[in-house]
Amino acid sequence: DMECQTRVDQNRVIVSTDPQVNRWAKWIHWSLYAAYFIPFIGLAAPITLWRMKRKQSEFIEEQGKIAVNWMMNLLLYVGMFV
Repeated sequence: DMECQTRVDQNRVIVSTDPQVNRWAKWIHWSLYAAYFIPFIGLAAPITLWRMKRKQSEFIEEQGKIAVNWMMNLLLYVGMFV
């Protein structure tokens, strides 16, 4: 069953034990909060960090996608309800 195999592949968990990779993934997430201090940096910083480091590790690639997705959803919800 190809459908079953695809479902299993989509639900895999990517983990990193490399401290430097974990540190960059953490900075990508934390950079979202920069918007509280400097307007619009919270938009540019996560995307910039993710694009700089995404080829370094699959873990950073995944975490960057999660952070950017969260940011885009937040902008969408704020735009709809404000």
